Amino acid sequence: MVETSSGAGRTELRQEARRRSRRRMLVSLLVVVPLSALVIILAGLLGSPDAALVNWMMIGAGGALVAAGLLAAAWMVHQRHVDPPLVTGADSATRRAVRQALRDGQTDNPRVDLLARDLIEHTPRHAWVPYLLGGLALLSLVRLLLGDWEAEDIVPGVVTIPIYVVLAVAYQRHHRRLRGYRGLRREGPSSAERDPS
Repeated sequence: MVETSSGAGRTELRQEARRRSRRRMLVSLLVVVPLSALVIILAGLLGSPDAALVNWMMIGAGGALVAAGLLAAAWMVHQRHVDPPLVTGADSATRRAVRQALRDGQTDNPRVDLLARDLIEHTPRHAWVPYLLGGLALLSLVRLLLGDWEAEDIVPGVVTIPIYVVLAVAYQRHHRRLRGYRGLRREGPSSAERDPS
């Protein structure tokens, strides 16, 4: 466990956070790029089964290159302009303690408090995201209601509407927890001890 209050401890956590961020990016590339190519190839073959497999493989390879380029560009911008939060470099028990502190709104541990505050500072606040997701859910619902009621119209609507709603609620809930974080618990008698009745 790294002592966070010292400058050296913060530097060590920051370096570990950067290493973990690089590993996550590599895993994302290894998963998203082949998956995007596979989805393009399968969608093409299912949409037009008489087309040559080689054509769809070439299109899938192009899609994979685009996905790899977008991910790499996003990663380079992120690395240049945004440091990962210190908690990313902490051990799993500390990360759990920070998540619990954010859920509870406070903590007794000064180290956990410092990491929670750093995480809050590093979390972008986009108030428009829940509205965008709600609008996309509404758009999917309208498309579903006005569609031809065939499988290709019903299935995407039934799948995407709950996903948009769950993402909007989860995003809102997460930011409410971040805004509600009060920090270290105040020392002193509890409300039960102050109120004798």
